[in-house]
Amino acid sequence: MTNTTFKNYFLLLLFLASTLICKGQIVIERGKEYNLPADFYSSGLYYYKDVNGYLDYFEGTWEYVNGNKKFEIILQKITKHHTVTPDVNLYEDGIGLSYKLYENNTLVYSSPLDNYPSLYAKSGTLLQGLIIDYGRLTEAYSIPSLNISLDAPGGEPITPSALISRVLNSDPNSPDKIHFEIACVFCGNYDEDAYQGEPYFSIPNDITLERVN
Repeated sequence: MTNTTFKNYFLLLLFLASTLICKGQIVIERGKEYNLPADFYSSGLYYYKDVNGYLDYFEGTWEYVNGNKKFEIILQKITKHHTVTPDVNLYEDGIGLSYKLYENNTLVYSSPLDNYPSLYAKSGTLLQGLIIDYGRLTEAYSIPSLNISLDAPGGEPITPSALISRVLNSDPNSPDKIHFEIACVFCGNYDEDAYQGEPYFSIPNDITLERVN
């Protein structure tokens, strides 16, 4: 085998190897319109990538203060997360969220950090997705006639939909800001009686937060 033939053979092997490695990593830009194949979400061949860096602005710690109470949201960018469920096999970029509640500068609650993306951006100004309100528990219940059981000691947290939007700021010397809003579209068996007279959510809603980190 000549050096030229060996070189060509090596390049062919390298190409085939790289093709195999990249399999499952076909980059798709979130927010751009595509004619996606029928197996897009289930094949494991595609990567919903934050091509334009839309998530970068939102990453960080954001704070809202109301009297002696403080609410912090921590947004963490998660890249190339492999989402696998019975119906989904997809790589994707997104934001994981956690939050903290303070009273008189004393931490009273800290939620776990999502180790998976739950918020996504189709533009540089808006995050959309779901969050978990851990302080609001649903009433455990079951429907024997339908063979459905959601019995769990103390119930389960509710999962509201969330919109986190960038607040445009004309003053370059003031902190970055975001607007945070949640709504209960599919929150499951929310116990209206148990929370009668209380706010629907255990965390502040429809608020503006400033970046602190």
